[in-house]
Amino acid sequence: MRHIPDRSYLFQDTSETHMHPRNPKDDTEDGKYGTYGIVRFYVPGHEAIGVHSGRKYAMRSPGPIHPTEGCVRTTEEAMEAIHNLIHKDHLSTITVINNLLQKKYTQKVIKNEQALV
Repeated sequence: MRHIPDRSYLFQDTSETHMHPRNPKDDTEDGKYGTYGIVRFYVPGHEAIGVHSGRKYAMRSPGPIHPTEGCVRTTEEAMEAIHNLIHKDHLSTITVINNLLQKKYTQKVIKNEQALV
């Protein structure tokens, strides 16, 4: 799943971000999830969809525009804000909107990058 449907979802991680101690490289600026890990939410049929940063220095499509496997990728600064807030004000839901537009944009970027190779 590359793009989740537009709708509201319940958070799985409501009071702290989920880190990956078995794979510490995943929780780095250029890792899969960024330095603050991931805040997962429930998506029917999937167990690990969430909001995270990461891939800051990827050669192609760095940072928030780097493709995920269904997650919402954002910036390190946004994840820092979520990380700092989640301890004081627990998360309950996230609403995904305009994800179809992001899907079309991502497909265009990938197509353009393939043309460059």
